[in-house]
Amino acid sequence: MPPAPSEKPDAQGGVVTHALRSLISQIPTSQEKPTDEAIVRAQTLAKNAAMRAAALSGSLALPVGPLGLATVLPDLVAVWRIQQQLVADIAAVYGKTAVLTPETMVVCLFKHGGPTLTRKLLIQAGSYILVPRIATRTLQQLIEKIAVRLTQRMAAKSIARWIPVLGAVGVAVHAYYDTNHVATNAMELFSTDVRSSDAAIKMSAETPDPKTRRIRTRQKSGVNKPPARAPFAKSAVTKKKSAGVRRNPATSKIPKRGSR
Repeated sequence: MPPAPSEKPDAQGGVVTHALRSLISQIPTSQEKPTDEAIVRAQTLAKNAAMRAAALSGSLALPVGPLGLATVLPDLVAVWRIQQQLVADIAAVYGKTAVLTPETMVVCLFKHGGPTLTRKLLIQAGSYILVPRIATRTLQQLIEKIAVRLTQRMAAKSIARWIPVLGAVGVAVHAYYDTNHVATNAMELFSTDVRSSDAAIKMSAETPDPKTRRIRTRQKSGVNKPPARAPFAKSAVTKKKSAGVRRNPATSKIPKRGSR
């Protein structure tokens, strides 16, 4: 029976949260270019990244005992870095680097592990998907919730560190499939018409609604202008009241009530 990890759960959660914040705050650049064969290129990138993640994670899981426990967090961070670069490369292949934000990075990296947590980061707005920019504090709270689930994963990996060879194989397989899930998330997101809230606001300002555009065009050309309002016409009631009022012939003014 392997001993329990030396670190307390709260301490582990704090370390994982700090690592996630550092990860999300640094969006990597990509050397990939947009291509018409985006799906094929993305699949190739995903396969290569999954192989690298499996090899790295498996090699770090080879040490057993206390030395193996010390490599759990570096293992997770290293795999996350590979997956983060994979997301950036897939976004570049689909020509969506402009919408590669901390919010889209969180969705691609952790959607498969916690869809209920990342669901609020995607909004279906008509024919496109909107990824709103959320407040820094809200994003940090979301990262803290994700860190709680990842801490449980660290506990499972810690147990694998006490199983020679087979534990390393299991960790490598998990890293391979987890990286493939990340690639699937990124391909599903960036293959659609996805926009960040900043880009959507700018686009709506530059490109007004078609109905509004037609109205503006008609007004400029003078077509369908509203008709001029007719001069005010006295109603029958107003005329009757005016006829019943006696006027002073000398002044041609309406006398006050009560005067003779």
